[in-house]
Amino acid sequence: MSLTSELKNRNSPIREWFDSRLNQTFIKMINSHNQILENQEIIKPVDGVDFSISRKCDRQSTC
Repeated sequence: MSLTSELKNRNSPIREWFDSRLNQTFIKMINSHNQILENQEIIKPVDGVDFSISRKCDRQSTC
């Protein structure tokens, strides 16, 4: 079984473990952060420059 299917199953021991550690303050913080991000404009490349998430290594840099 996958972790996703275990978390969706309310009777799963893994789900019960996660539920027992659920913190309402943390949930409020995440919801607040998501709401702030929802109201912001999507970040778009400037002048057609597409910045990749991972940087490529070259001979002069250490990765």
